Amino acid sequence: MSIRKVILVRHTESSEDIDPSLHNVADDRSISLTPRGKTQARKLGKTLTNRVSICGSVGVYLSPTRRAIETWNILSRYFPRPDLIEVEPSIRNLDWGNVTLNNRAEIEAERYKAGVLNYQFPGGDNCVEYVTAIDNFVKRITADRNNQQFPECLLIVTHGFALRVILRTLLHLSDQDFRWLRNPPNGYCLELEYDREKDLFVTSTPLIRMNPI
Repeated sequence: MSIRKVILVRHTESSEDIDPSLHNVADDRSISLTPRGKTQARKLGKTLTNRVSICGSVGVYLSPTRRAIETWNILSRYFPRPDLIEVEPSIRNLDWGNVTLNNRAEIEAERYKAGVLNYQFPGGDNCVEYVTAIDNFVKRITADRNNQQFPECLLIVTHGFALRVILRTLLHLSDQDFRWLRNPPNGYCLELEYDREKDLFVTSTPLIRMNPI
């Protein structure tokens, strides 16, 4: 067996999605799913069953946050037992640092002016370092993609920005193309197929884009 597909999933609805101010008062890793988020995960699990069942083996990579792990715990009820499950630190949520509801618009404007791949959040992540860590993770897990011992399907449960960075690496998107990718909604699922002859990943799922200003 060798890799056939990669499925990227953004965790389903969490408490922070309802109340963004939790970012400033709670440990990001401890934020859990809402009841609606759990329902979303169950529906997603039923949808993904057929897509994964055709694979002989499955490898799972999870963000270390509670909401991503809870999403997987629900999805896993609908999946064959994975051959590999790893919690991967690099695909954690992007740390926005000292951003509050009051200064968010200002920070967002500065971020897009500097470039979302290059911005240094005050008191938070340096995006260059964050993106590099994810790039290295993706390269590591796909390095043996033609190895017969490699899982046929990789499922990655992560966060909006991290999902976009993973997609950027797999599809070799330019920084300009990446700039206009929109943050996907909770429970978003994007499937990529691996074309072994061309040695590239392709997706039939429309990418969610913003309109250029």
